[in-house]
Amino acid sequence: HLPSRCEIKIYTVAGSEVAEIDHHSSANEGFAYWDLRNKHGQDVAYGMYVYVVKTPDGDKHTGKMLVIR
Repeated sequence: HLPSRCEIKIYTVAGSEVAEIDHHSSANEGFAYWDLRNKHGQDVAYGMYVYVVKTPDGDKHTGKMLVIR
């Protein structure tokens, strides 16, 4: 249920930034893909991560997700 334009930041539960995704969709798809790599191109470890979705209007949604390998 992503908005057509938003920025997604993914963090470890300790608060370190792992990845950033700029989501732009003219088709209003509502989803984005993450290749499970950090910002240095390395595979992330399995475990819990926190994501923050922020729109250009300043709306923000925070949630948790699990990476299982």
